Amino acid sequence: MSISFVHKPKIFITGCSWAHGEWGEGNEQYTVIHEGLIQYFREDGYNVLFSGKGGSGNLESCQRLTDQLEQYYEKNDVILFIQTDPIRDLNESLTDQLIQTQSYVKLGEQLLENFYYKINSVGQKFDSVVNLIGGLYDLLPLQKLKNYYHIRPLVESWINLLVPDQIQIGISDNSYTVRDIDFSKLDKDISHKIVDEMYKLDYNRKVWKNDYYFKPDNKHPNRKAHKILYHVVKEKLEL
Repeated sequence: MSISFVHKPKIFITGCSWAHGEWGEGNEQYTVIHEGLIQYFREDGYNVLFSGKGGSGNLESCQRLTDQLEQYYEKNDVILFIQTDPIRDLNESLTDQLIQTQSYVKLGEQLLENFYYKINSVGQKFDSVVNLIGGLYDLLPLQKLKNYYHIRPLVESWINLLVPDQIQIGISDNSYTVRDIDFSKLDKDISHKIVDEMYKLDYNRKVWKNDYYFKPDNKHPNRKAHKILYHVVKEKLEL
């Protein structure tokens, strides 16, 4: 009787601090106390390569992922990218960008579209598909992703997996606040619109009060939240 061994693909995971796992509080503040998705895949026998970094933007994570793929990627390996607040990718004056977009939400959408173009190019380079997961910020609607053949919208919103219908769009990480905007350069009605958009994204932090999924630090998904994401990813990718 012969025994066959199934070769498991490597799992590449990247993103901001939400990709790291469960974070502690008190004396363990700023410390990962459970590696979440990373740990669950490793316990299941997968070789996991992690390139996440707390506080990083999507484009930064894209570059770190690319560097890692160049060294270790093999055909049929799995790539998971947990998306963060797109405003972290802003490298120009916030006010100048808002003069052009006249909307904080629209600016975020433009930054995400730029990111999708870049990460799709990474998938194309390695003849692979990058599986996107909406983390701190939800993925854009599917119709905006349909022409990117090397990215897969795997989980539109991790937050809505945990606490359905609680928020829309995402959560601001407060990289920028209204104090960073020169409203003298903006129309009064546009200014009110922008402040309202920023307030709503900031107010979405209310979901962090859900102790079951965001305790102990009430800023990051905990091991229970990662376990739910883990099962969804495994089911959708048939791992």
